[in-house]
Amino acid sequence: MKLDVPPHIKLVSQDQVKSWRYEDREKYIDKVLMDILTANSEYGSTIEELKNATGFDRRTISTHLTNFVTRGEIYKELRGKRLATYRVNGQTVGKPEAIKSDPSKRHYFALYRLENNDGKYVYIQEREIDDFKRESVRGVIKISDEEMEDFIKKFHAFAVKVRVSE
Repeated sequence: MKLDVPPHIKLVSQDQVKSWRYEDREKYIDKVLMDILTANSEYGSTIEELKNATGFDRRTISTHLTNFVTRGEIYKELRGKRLATYRVNGQTVGKPEAIKSDPSKRHYFALYRLENNDGKYVYIQEREIDDFKRESVRGVIKISDEEMEDFIKKFHAFAVKVRVSE
């Protein structure tokens, strides 16, 4: 299957990308891959399809996809034993709510409503603010609406155990 590459994506030569500073190169690759994944999220995208669409090295794509999965921005579906398809988690609904801790810790939690083909979820990101006031995702959790009540009960019981052991 040929991937839909959105018209706003401007692919540049690999030589040009390699000439950029590391941070700029990583941001560019992240943006290109995420834009393509978003445009093709209904069916998902494989590493091979992303390689053919972008010309990026397979290992580079794999590394970026692993980072996206770790941050909870996309998810990986296995087709058989070895073939994996990657899809974005879905579209957020409404504005996120923020749970802020002590400002000196420079992090907070953003709570989202998320919808995709598989259902509705609560999506929680731990976000960190660096010295330059840039935000990054440190961790995520996605809980389906069906599992929410049970999750809250078990999480509360766990929190009580933590408090008692202190």
